[in-house]
Parts: sequence; structure tokens; C-alpha cells
Amino acid sequence: MVAGATRGAGRAIAVELARAGLHVYATGRSSRASGASEIGGPETVEETGDLIGAAGGSGTALVVDHEDPAAVEGLAAAIDRDHGRLDVLVNDIFGGDRYAEWDKPLWEHDWQGGLRMLQMGVHTHLITTRAVMPLLLRTAADRGTRGLVVEMTDGTSQANAEYRRNVGFYYDLVKANVERIVKGLDAELKDRNLPVTAVGVTPGWLRSEKMLANFGVTGENWRDALVKTPGFAISGSPAYVARGIAALAAAGDAGRWAGTIVSARQLADACGPGQLSLVPRSGPDAQAPRSHRARCAGGPCGNEPQGIPSLEPASGGAREHSSGQNGQERHEVGCRRIRGAGGRWSAHDASTEPAAASAEECNAARGTREGNPPRLRVEAVQGNGGIPGTADHHQG
Repeated sequence: MVAGATRGAGRAIAVELARAGLHVYATGRSSRASGASEIGGPETVEETGDLIGAAGGSGTALVVDHEDPAAVEGLAAAIDRDHGRLDVLVNDIFGGDRYAEWDKPLWEHDWQGGLRMLQMGVHTHLITTRAVMPLLLRTAADRGTRGLVVEMTDGTSQANAEYRRNVGFYYDLVKANVERIVKGLDAELKDRNLPVTAVGVTPGWLRSEKMLANFGVTGENWRDALVKTPGFAISGSPAYVARGIAALAAAGDAGRWAGTIVSARQLADACGPGQLSLVPRSGPDAQAPRSHRARCAGGPCGNEPQGIPSLEPASGGAREHSSGQNGQERHEVGCRRIRGAGGRWSAHDASTEPAAASAEECNAARGTREGNPPRLRVEAVQGNGGIPGTADHHQG
């Protein structure tokens, strides 16, 4: 089940899990029949169902209000009745950023909007997990497998360790709550030695429908936005994080990240040396980050054509592309200055180390050994179209 699959990462996750062979229940509130939810936008959950079918997958697209415990309990009963099992739950419900007042402290923030954010981004996750966990546990116990709960959030544990300024009190509170859900579930499941794993995933700066519209670009010409906002180069497509989650569900080793928040990049890196394949610039993979447009070979995208993507840097850095040992592709992206990041430099794709003070330091830190990917990140990027949160993934 992918809860909150009308658009954004939720839609992509539903499609990629179905492409990987799972029957996916995709839920949302915006419908062709009943109209848009409070979030607005033209997307509908039925369109997600159509995309699942177009990907060659099997799925059921349903209008479900995840704030209604009875409705979610009814959904769990229907899944049990029709399939007798549930292996994966992805909680990707939010959309509350429309109520966020990024620059206001708690005492100035609209309290009705703030409390609505908690309902949309926290209550829904609790209600949904409570309703379907018994079926997840029973499925795993009966079949000798491990169930998986994925909580979609914004930001790693390190990024969210302190209060996040410039996103608003309630937005920070919602994301802190989601991480606490992951940690709480992990503790309770481990304490009882139960066969379900809870993991959090953050997509980073996501090129969702809303974010693309915010910049006045599309999935095909999104690089045009880099002229005014070079930092947008670090963004990733919904498919990027979605394929990582599909690979995570298929691998059966999610326990290594139990109780933690994993980035989309970490999921891609988990494929390991010799397990990456590159995909073409055109087609469904065109939106993946250029410096790491990869997937697990033979995974959810294994039947798609392979090719070499364009690796030009966003703003004039050096370009490298060569074949490594045993014919494995090695690709690196040159360092470049990020506007709004204090004049600092960063490799194109983000990881764990701080940005460098100079291009020379950046290139030195990147390294030149075979297969050594960029390990630098942008410390801060401004000018993101007015949405400091930048993840923009959960849209129900």
C-alpha cells in the first residue's frame, strides 16, 4: 500500500513497486469522480492507477481519507479479503506545506493552518499504520517473511537534529514527529521480536509536479531553472527515490536501516559496485539526477534500455566519464560554486561531507580513484522558488 499516491514521490513509488511485481494499493483524495482535495492540482489517484498499468504492473487505485480511521480500517479489511496479505506500507501523506508560514514564529503562525499540518502529516501516518500493522505482522509471520513500513519525510536525522530555521515551527514539528514514528515503531517491533521493519526515507529536493510548476519548468526542461537557481541542480526526480524504495523492498535487507532515516542517494549507493547501470537521457528516466542516474541492475527497472546519460555540470565545471575496471562505468561531475551557499563549492550530487571553500579543495576531496563518487554536499541553497522545505514529496 502506498498511502498518498496521487502525485509526487507517492505516485512514483506506487508505479515502481508495481513495476517490480507487487500488486499496489494506491490511495489519495483527489479523484476524477469527486474532484480535487484541498491541495488542488489536476492530478488524480485514478491517473496513478493508469500509470501503474502503463508500467506493466498490477494495482488498485482508491479514494481514501487517511484521517478517517474507519475508512482506513475498511481498506485494510478489503486488502485482507482480496489478497490475504500485505507486505509493504509506504506512508507518503502530507500536502500540509500549503499551510506553512515559513518566516513566522509559533506565536505569529496561523494556528488553524499549523494544526491542520499536524493532522495531515502526523495523524494520517498514525491512523494508517495502526490500521494495517496487524495485517503486515500476520503476513510476515504466516509466510516467514519480513514486512516493511516506509515513512517518507524531509531531511536526514542529522539535518533534523536541531530545530530547522526558516521552515516554520509546524513544518519542523511535523518532520520531527515522522522521525519519532520511525524510531518508536522500530523500538516496539524489536522489543517484541516481530517480523516488520520500519525505515524512514527522505528524497531530498524533489522535482514534483508542484515544484516544477513553482519554477515554471517541466520534467523535460527542468534544467532551464538552473539559470536563476543553480542549486536546483541537486534536485532529484520522483522516480529516483521511488526506484530506491522498490529495490529496498525487493532486497529483503531493510533491517540494516531499521529505525533510521535513509536518503535517496543512500538507497542508490546500496546497489553497490558492479550493480549499477546507467539509463538514457530520454524516456522515463530522464529526470533522474545526472550525477547518479542509476539503479540496481536486474531490479525494478531491469528491462529498460541502457545508455549513457549526459553528464555536463550545471554551471561550467569539468566533466569526466570513462570506463572503469571490468567495463564498469565510472562517472563524476565537476565542482562548481553554489550561489547562496556563502561562495562555497560543491560536487553535483550530495552525500555526507561539508562543502569545500574552494574549487581546488572540492576537486581534491572528490578524489580520483576508480569508482570514487563525489562525497560533497551543498551546505545551504537559497532561491528554491519560495519553498524552503524543498522536499515537497507527500501530496495526497
